[in-house]
Amino acid sequence: MVSHFSGALNNTMREREFQTETSKSGRSIKRNHVTPAEREGYVGRRPRANRCSCQRLPPVPKRNDPAPVAYPPSHENYIDFNAKHVDPIHCHEPKLQIVDSKDGHVMDLEKSGLVPHYTAKSTFGRVPNYLKGGQSQHGAPSNNATLRSETTKERPKVAMRVVSKEIEVRQMNSNLQQRWIELEKRLGLISFSRPDKREAIEDELRSIELNLRMAVSG
Repeated sequence: MVSHFSGALNNTMREREFQTETSKSGRSIKRNHVTPAEREGYVGRRPRANRCSCQRLPPVPKRNDPAPVAYPPSHENYIDFNAKHVDPIHCHEPKLQIVDSKDGHVMDLEKSGLVPHYTAKSTFGRVPNYLKGGQSQHGAPSNNATLRSETTKERPKVAMRVVSKEIEVRQMNSNLQQRWIELEKRLGLISFSRPDKREAIEDELRSIELNLRMAVSG
């Protein structure tokens, strides 16, 4: 207790002397600051704690240590194992390819569409089962001859009449004459201020006249 009391008394005396010196000179004088730890009698610095949580690496091997083995030796017979593994393996066959351009563009032969795939199947060229079921439900005929006979029977008979050439010519002449009369009436009603319409009607009249002459001469 006596030593602690004497240390605290010395510190207070130092502070008072420092205050008197600064008051006389009017400037601050740098001095060692007294910490609370020093007042209690502890002088020194705390050791810095190691904050790293990493695992340490193994020590470096010494010169006389044996060399480490990467792959530890096994007591199995690897020659027999490799021989058994190689027997079932087949040789790798190259893919069938085709070059379809002068620049050397290569593509698979199967995907090119030049080779038929399904001709070797047992069901190639046969009617599939789902179509056979539909035919049996609808009762499709087995022979083509019966199908043709039924279709011919179901067709309605169209009435046919024979028209002679003279009758056709007379009908055509009568139609052309009626059209001629209609166009002449329209031509009389159109004024000369519309030359485009008059020219169209006149052209049609000329064509009707030509057809009538050909019918009479033929």
